[in-house]
Amino acid sequence: MPKDNNIFKEIAKHYGVSEKSVYSEIQKMIADAQNTDNEDIKEHWRLIPCKGDLPTPEELILYLSQQLKKKPSD
Repeated sequence: MPKDNNIFKEIAKHYGVSEKSVYSEIQKMIADAQNTDNEDIKEHWRLIPCKGDLPTPEELILYLSQQLKKKPSD
């Protein structure tokens, strides 16, 4: 897990767990989400820029935050 990621620190503090466990849980969620037969969902995952086969927690959070910035407010 990369050092000094405030988002992981904040989540860990909020839930009373370690930063490492937050990071690991996000990694597991990413891997689990890839196991689908739904082609629409698979296509959405392919849109996430990443260096490896799966996005890292940082890559996923960066992508999602960029998508939220693009969305007009309701």
